[in-house]
Amino acid sequence: YFYIGSTTDKKSLIAKSKDDSLLWLFDEQLQNSFYLNSKDKDLDAKLISLFKLFDSSLDAILFSKVIL
Repeated sequence: YFYIGSTTDKKSLIAKSKDDSLLWLFDEQLQNSFYLNSKDKDLDAKLISLFKLFDSSLDAILFSKVIL
């Protein structure tokens, strides 16, 4: 699963139920997740950069540019 948000949201429980979920969490650190500070002045730019990286990763997987 792919989840962006706070761990206090009930929807986060779905993503946290799987060990291989991709989590971008605000103001909380969990193992195998990206920590994002919700008060960071550059948060928008960081989220856009992370999305571009995620999108490029998906393209590489879909078009057989990497082997899993």
